[in-house]
Amino acid sequence: EKMKEFDESKHPRDETGKFTEGAGTEAEKEKLAQMGIAVDKKEKIYGSKEEKALDRILTENKEIKGHNLTQVKDVAIIKEQLQDSIQLATTIEEAETLAKDTLGIVANYKGIDIEVANEMNAAFKRGIDICPAIKDELKMVGNAQKVNKALKAELTQYYEQEYRRLYPNSTSDWYTKMAKKSARLPSVSQYEIAQARKYASSNPTVNIILEKYNGVFVNEQKGKDKESFKNSLKQCVQSGYHPIGCDTIASVFDHEVAHVIDNVLQLKSNIEMRELFHKYSRQEIEQGLSRYAIEENKIGEFIAEGWAEYCNNPNPRKIAVEIGKIIEKEIR
Repeated sequence: EKMKEFDESKHPRDETGKFTEGAGTEAEKEKLAQMGIAVDKKEKIYGSKEEKALDRILTENKEIKGHNLTQVKDVAIIKEQLQDSIQLATTIEEAETLAKDTLGIVANYKGIDIEVANEMNAAFKRGIDICPAIKDELKMVGNAQKVNKALKAELTQYYEQEYRRLYPNSTSDWYTKMAKKSARLPSVSQYEIAQARKYASSNPTVNIILEKYNGVFVNEQKGKDKESFKNSLKQCVQSGYHPIGCDTIASVFDHEVAHVIDNVLQLKSNIEMRELFHKYSRQEIEQGLSRYAIEENKIGEFIAEGWAEYCNNPNPRKIAVEIGKIIEKEIR
């Protein structure tokens, strides 16, 4: 997916940080263009695996779909695969260490319930096992608000140095004010469960900073209270807002991983996937997958919702199966 460039020189702000009409002098525009930060659109995410449903599948010796990419009927093989899954942590510090040592991912799970952190680690491992290329897209994971705070601090430091270099005769207060404005980031909406995001900039130095913070994140307000988190997911599934079988914390992050897989494989541009997306009416997608899959008429959410159901519903419905099959084919 193409990143949308955001050039501060073309979007000047007033003292309160709001956008104004003018762009300043040509000299100012040229200077500020060197410091432009470009941010692509965040995607709301949802997705992963229902352990109880999986246990039922194992017990009944039925096929398991999605997680092993083949229709395996041998229960012994499936159990062996599950035993290879990532270790469960008992503390947040341990979960962060496991993410780094086992997956090679920097994690900031502070403020997040340990069960949520474990589900995130497990989903990332499943995703990497399925599509190893996504590892390069998961530079950092964890608490969205805390990661945003760290990113903003690093960007602010960079921009202040640049403003001091470009405008040597200004005051310290002005440097600080302008740096903070340039380093502004989209806030995490109270309605977001989680997000997969990828920031980019035309400025090489800024881009290096941004790339370190690209990955998958959970809204702290959701992730800090596992019971409230689970209850809200159940309500979403019961109302048809999210797919059948996707009422667990684990399913949230299978959905998120699907967005990353989508970005890596460019599934939104896949002809077969696009034909499938346009094959069904809005009502058919709402009833056969979820309302969220078509809420904003975005193929990315259609793909992620379908993959989440394909991986988590013991008996995935037709649309989810069709989406899952296309993804499996592209991964192979």
